[in-house]
Parts: sequence; structure tokens; C-alpha cells
Amino acid sequence: MKMKKQLLILFFSFALISALGQQGCVPSQQNMSKAGLDFYLLSGIDYLSAGKILHLGDSFFVGVKIENYDKERRSGIVCIEDNVPESYGGIDKECRAFTIKEAEVKDSSLTPSSTTVYFPSYGEYGYVGIPHLTEPYSAKLFVTLHYSIDSRITGTVVVPGKETETIQLNAESQPIEVSATKSVRRSFGGYKVLIEIKLKRKKGVKIFSPEFEEENSTYLKVELYPYTLECKSDIKPIKVFIRIENERLIKCSGVIYPRKEESYPLIIQLKYGIALEKEYNFQIET
Repeated sequence: MKMKKQLLILFFSFALISALGQQGCVPSQQNMSKAGLDFYLLSGIDYLSAGKILHLGDSFFVGVKIENYDKERRSGIVCIEDNVPESYGGIDKECRAFTIKEAEVKDSSLTPSSTTVYFPSYGEYGYVGIPHLTEPYSAKLFVTLHYSIDSRITGTVVVPGKETETIQLNAESQPIEVSATKSVRRSFGGYKVLIEIKLKRKKGVKIFSPEFEEENSTYLKVELYPYTLECKSDIKPIKVFIRIENERLIKCSGVIYPRKEESYPLIIQLKYGIALEKEYNFQIET
């Protein structure tokens, strides 16, 4: 009975420490599983944040803190706007460019880099002229962050090797996850190699072409150096861009004539834009 009581105490102590850790610093294992950029609003007397109650005539600012969990430097644009009519002042759509350095990895732990973008570019925000209401005026702040990814994923394909096998890819966690398999058979004195590539978009991520011209579109290039592969999706040849909503299967094939069992580098290049969108509720006392 005494041992059971001690185990319960240890369990609740661990749960309390974990909860406090999540509010303060993020455990390194959790950080290692994160990828890409994330952001949140600064809070403070002069800053607009979720749940804030402003008063007519109050001046305020917006600070967007951006974190980078990737091992590459990123650049992009962050935009803010509210849903309050322009005649009442507030925040017209404003965008600022940013650059953020790569995350730091040390002793199997990852520390994200961060930068903060402040709004407005000059002056300050405020609301005026809203008619008197018995309840506070409900409003929303919309924050959108855009950045581009140029991902180069590599692996090794052995020909002939095994008839069917999974290709081990050298790829970090990205908004579009990539996996690949190889199958091979004899063909006119050589080997016909079929590489099936599965693209899977992570939930909650909006994908665009690199210039943000088309949603659910990514640039795709597949090479099995020095050979040329023909790639198709749904029987249609792939030229430059491919649509991806949730998952997409790509089939690439080519005939190879090795003198003996040889290894060839597989290179999968993806280029696409990412849009992160969040909205924050706040109120205005009239």
C-alpha cells in the first residue's frame, strides 16, 4: 500500500513538472519533431493579443514573434489586418518582410531561432468613433505568414538490387512528406526501374506554387543521375508542377544498363510556398 502511494505521488509530480515545462521551455524531444516556421503574438500593456480588451482612443502595437525549427535560413512576408471597418481606425492590411536564421542543433536537441516583426511601420494603432454599445465590440485580428521552401531530398537506388525495396531518403521533416519505393525487372538486356514516390501534405498546412500563384501546387523534379526518368501521375505526364491536396502518388520509370550491380543517386526536388494563418479574438470597450 505504501509503495502504491509513493508511485501515485511520483506520477502526479511528473505530470506537474511536464505541465510547467510546456508553459515555459519546450522539451528538446518535442522540438526535434517540429518543422518549419511558427508564430505567436507578443503580449503586454501596449500590444494587441488574444482576448485583449481595448478602449476607444487607446494606442497599441502588434508584435509577431516568428520561430524557425528548420536547419535552413528562411525568408518571407508576414501580414496583419483586422475586421473592423476602416472608418473606425484600427489596422488596415500591412505586410512586412522578414529573414530568420536556421535553428541550432546541439547534443540531439533543437533550439529554434526567433525574430520579431513589429507593426505598424511607423506611428501607432487606435480605434475611434465606434458607437456606444452595451456590450464590448467584438473584433478579430488576422495574421498570415508566407514563406517558400526549396527541398532537395536524396537517396540511393541499387540496380538491379532487390526486386522490390523501400528507398531510404535523406530528408528532414517538412510540410510535404516524401517516401519512395523501387521495383526492377529485366528489359531488353537492361533493367526497367520503377520508382514510386508518395507525397503527403501535413494537416493544417496550405501549399502554394513557389510564387504563390496557385494553391495546392508544387514544383517537382525527379532525377536518377545520370539517367532520365519519365514521371507520371494518374497516367498523365508530369511537366513542371503537380497538384497535391492530401496525397499524391508519382510513378517514374526508366531503363538502365549497368555492367554490374551499381548504385545511382536519386534526387527529388520540391519547391513550394507555405501559408500559415491564425486569427485572434479581442474586444473594444465603447
